[in-house]
Amino acid sequence: MASRIFALIIGVDKYKSGNIWNLESCVDDAQVIKRWLSHDLHVPREQICLLTDSHATKRAIEDSFMSHLVNNPAIEQGDAILIYFAGHGASIQSPRGWYADGIKDVEVLCPYDYDAKNSDGRVAGISDRSFHAMLSDLAATKGDNITVILDCCFSAPQSFIDRKHTRWTPTQKATGDDLFACMWKNARASSMESPSGFTQVSKATHVVLAAAQGGDIAIEGKGGGLFTRAFLENSSKRLWTVTNRPSQAPTKAE
Repeated sequence: MASRIFALIIGVDKYKSGNIWNLESCVDDAQVIKRWLSHDLHVPREQICLLTDSHATKRAIEDSFMSHLVNNPAIEQGDAILIYFAGHGASIQSPRGWYADGIKDVEVLCPYDYDAKNSDGRVAGISDRSFHAMLSDLAATKGDNITVILDCCFSAPQSFIDRKHTRWTPTQKATGDDLFACMWKNARASSMESPSGFTQVSKATHVVLAAAQGGDIAIEGKGGGLFTRAFLENSSKRLWTVTNRPSQAPTKAE
């Protein structure tokens, strides 16, 4: 297998805010993804950046995104880039002017310090607008061979029983003003032109594989996130099929 893959892998089980229900298998999922890249795809260790729990603050994620991906001189145009996130998703009511068509919920990824205070104020996570701007910056620098895998969701489960196993959390304190304060530096220029939600792609910057969209939920258990496990199982089957296929000329179907 080719080794020209670079990955930023994030898994968060334990959250800084006491208002957030901790998860139990996101860190395991992140580590399994790392092992899959290292053992199955033979990606060198220095091409994988893993951030978990208290090491996966919003600032740490953004700093690693810049140092390991955008500004990494080892990455050449067209190299494959993988960004994986397992943890809580959430939503915050948009501030006035965030969307052209009125006020609605903004989807956010929840780093370790989500909904907690730091030196810059309340952490409102990584919003969909910020994330799209980050990927635009990355694609402009390193090319658009980018795959994003999100094992989280942005909608509440229908019952409290499902709550413990759902990778979603309600937002207790972060507000729309915090969204503006936490915005990625180049996201303001994109403003209302950015697509709403993480699974909507308006530009050819990346491919998204997501556990949930709309009103769907992402479930986990002691064996890990159901989406991540299914992804790895199918990826392993595909890899086995490719590596064990008899030599033949490629066809259009492949």
